Amino acid sequence: MRGADHKIRVSMLTPWDQVCGNAEYAKRLVRGLSDFADVTPHEMRNISDGYDDDGRVITRRELNRDFARLEREVNAARADIVHLQHEFAFFGRSPSAADRRFLSLVRNLRGPLVVTLHTFTPGMLRVHRRRLLGKLAERVLHWRRTRRIRAALGRADAIVLHSTYPQRLLTRAFPELKRKIHVIPIAIEALPMSSSGRWQKPEGDRWIVIPGFVSRYKGHERALAALEHLPARCKLVVAGGIHPKDPASAETWMEILGRADALCVRDRLLFSGFLEDPGEQAEIFGNADAFLLPYNEVGQSGSAALADVMAYGRPVVTSFAKSMFVYRMDSDTVSSSVSVDVKDPEQLAACLSDCLAGDGGRHDPRQQAVAGARYGLGECTRAYERVYRSLLPPAGSVRR
Repeated sequence: MRGADHKIRVSMLTPWDQVCGNAEYAKRLVRGLSDFADVTPHEMRNISDGYDDDGRVITRRELNRDFARLEREVNAARADIVHLQHEFAFFGRSPSAADRRFLSLVRNLRGPLVVTLHTFTPGMLRVHRRRLLGKLAERVLHWRRTRRIRAALGRADAIVLHSTYPQRLLTRAFPELKRKIHVIPIAIEALPMSSSGRWQKPEGDRWIVIPGFVSRYKGHERALAALEHLPARCKLVVAGGIHPKDPASAETWMEILGRADALCVRDRLLFSGFLEDPGEQAEIFGNADAFLLPYNEVGQSGSAALADVMAYGRPVVTSFAKSMFVYRMDSDTVSSSVSVDVKDPEQLAACLSDCLAGDGGRHDPRQQAVAGARYGLGECTRAYERVYRSLLPPAGSVRR
């Protein structure tokens, strides 16, 4: 084993040089890991829409060559740890296709393997029937649906999830994996702020900011419905653009515009478009009076957008999606953000009004600061270091 004073060599399979939320997450994580690890990224791409960046169809043969390249690169690097960022969209256009390629890849990778599981799909769970015949049938169906991802995760030496909720689900689905699972939340970290001057808030305006790419599951239409019940100086700022790999993203963008026109609130809706410069994103976040994440439940293990906004000391209002409770699971952080029934426009508007008015009963900035310190980049990367070092071979052993 390398001593504690030596840096651990890590091969990380992840999106990297592309427009992707996971790529942004990976770069921030690698910056934190650099204190104790030398990380080499190995590019994975989001293939959910089946097209490359030039608009060409990605063929099965091309995908096979791409994953064969990954295997060669990673195995040739002979790193101390192989760390794979898993999203189904990195492996195939359907969960079954993704599971097949995921299993094939991890079987051919050498060395201790860490898998970060960013999404847990309902298909991994087994439905519990009452009748004996139904129980037997469901058991067989569950085995057929999950046999590949079960085998792939079984190959991993450690599995990282971002919250305790998917930990319970994964343990229920695959109890044999329980001892491999580690919960490490996405780090809360403020971005360095630029001063482009593009995002100067007019005096008297109140900005409610929705962060991240525009996607259907993020609930922008609910925010618009609530905006109708808020004072005219309240503006909704959509701090992100159309996701290049989400086929429905452009349609969602148009639906937001149409809904805003129908509600006569178009003049209170601000679009940033895609924010390539993190400093410009931080400039918008720094001008926020409140953040809103009215997300649907989509099986996320955690939310990078939530981690982003928690660092700014502003009220954070969320839906009841399980990934929105990651930082509220301690007695001294339960009021670090606020959850509300985002399907009820008047209730959502009332909650936002209370937060904007400084109602400490709903949002406690002191508890938000505690969450920021407890789940900051340093604490989270130290947790990764403990996982990595636990997988290294004993001192004096020879790696084959």
